[in-house]
Formats: sequence, structure tokens, C-alpha cells
Amino acid sequence: MNQEELVKARQEILRAEAAPTRYCFPNRLEELIILEKVLKCDSEAYHAAYYLGNLLYDKKQYDKAISLWELAKKGLPDFPTSYRNLSFAYYNKKGNKKVALKLINQAFDLNPSDARVLLEKTQLESMIGIPIKDRLAVLEAHKETVVSRDDLFIEYLTLLKIF
Repeated sequence: MNQEELVKARQEILRAEAAPTRYCFPNRLEELIILEKVLKCDSEAYHAAYYLGNLLYDKKQYDKAISLWELAKKGLPDFPTSYRNLSFAYYNKKGNKKVALKLINQAFDLNPSDARVLLEKTQLESMIGIPIKDRLAVLEAHKETVVSRDDLFIEYLTLLKIF
């Protein structure tokens, strides 16, 4: 790539990095190649690292995915989804419950209105043995979020019944 092409590529990378992440799910070989090239061109393309991590995790390349999500977390400290994904990876692939819990708590702290993350946090806490009263206290402190998602509300009602 000549200098002019490199400058143009970096401009496009900056534009892509600023785009919303909500509905971006790379899953094809072509996208893997593109994301790898983006990271070679710009090691600070943190959203690209996040996307590539997602793609590689799906392709069972867990260690590479974890490394990429760690890079994304470092560069995008306010992006909760990297923390959430890392929590799953550390629990399911590394067997590290302590780190998984820390990461899901960080994801939730960054966006306490995310009902999916609150549900996943509650489920992880259940799997690692956090007492019901502690889980209930969190859910009760975030009732508006709890009632926004059916499966989370059912989890809340189940905990109430057990407790």
C-alpha cells in the first residue's frame, strides 16, 4: 500500500470505528480477512478487535478471541459488551469464576439498564454460589430493568419464591 492508500484506509477505519456497533455481526471468511487487515493497518482499531474477537470465538479460537476482547476493553473502557463477552469466555473456557464475575459486574456497572446483562449476571452469580438474598437485593435495586425483560422478571419471581 502506498502512502496515499494508507491515509485513505486509515480515514475509512476511523469512520468505521465511529459507526454504531449494535447490528454488526461479522461471520464470513472475507470479514475475518478484512478485520485482520484493519488491525494490521491500525492497531488502535478497537471496535475491529471486538468484532474479530466475536468472529473468532464463534470459530472456536477462544484464546485469540480473549486477547482481542482484552485489547478492545483496554481501548474502549466504556464499552460494556467487551466485558460481557470476556466474562463468558473466562467462565466457560478458562474456568475462572472470579474474573468472570468481576467482568460481568463491570459490564453491568457500565450499563445498569441492560436487562440482558443483568440476567446473565444473575445467572452467573447463581452458578458460582452467590447467596439468593444478595442476588435479590441487586434485582430489587434495579426493578425497572427487571420488569423490562420477561425471563429476567421470571428469574426475579423465582428467587422471591425460593427466598
